[in-house]
Amino acid sequence: MLQYHSLVRRDETTGAYVSGPRLIEIAFGILRRFDDRLQLHPQLERLSAELGETVHLALLSGTDVAFVDGVEGSRPVKTTLRLGFRRPAHWVSTGKALLATLDAEQLRELYPEKKLPTYTEKSIGDRATLETDLALVRERGYATSIGESEVDVAAVAVTVYDERAHPVGAIGVSVPMSRFSEDELERLLAPLRKVAEEVRLSGF
Repeated sequence: MLQYHSLVRRDETTGAYVSGPRLIEIAFGILRRFDDRLQLHPQLERLSAELGETVHLALLSGTDVAFVDGVEGSRPVKTTLRLGFRRPAHWVSTGKALLATLDAEQLRELYPEKKLPTYTEKSIGDRATLETDLALVRERGYATSIGESEVDVAAVAVTVYDERAHPVGAIGVSVPMSRFSEDELERLLAPLRKVAEEVRLSGF
């Protein structure tokens, strides 16, 4: 079965099984993601230092997001680092930022059911509401999650694109709900957008 799916191939001389083209392709994909993370880490460090808040880099993986890198904030009261964690994409700001890059057909393929799992009272619980929320994300250029993944956490995120306008991930900033406000949202957004634009222009 592995050979059928090109994950391995049999050496005709020795009879031994070695890596197939599909396995090599997967390995290079993983290495590329790791390389992307390394390239973006200095921007995450700078952003966290400027804002004093916890920042994450996340990638879309099916209906989840994977938090692949991050820097914990320096303020005494802060949100915790989620490095290595996965969360349903429709719960978190980074996930919604990335879902907003998909077209209607791709979104329906990811979410064939009308009902969606929830975690808090504010989590989006159906596909129609998610589609409405993502339309707003596209319009304003950023996504938020306010008490949707954790009752005491608010977050804002933007999609990061490469020079060919392909999404390479999303960067989000999270803060305790106790200090989240419209003014705080504006304070977080400007540096976030600046980093995203720098990444795009850098030929990443």
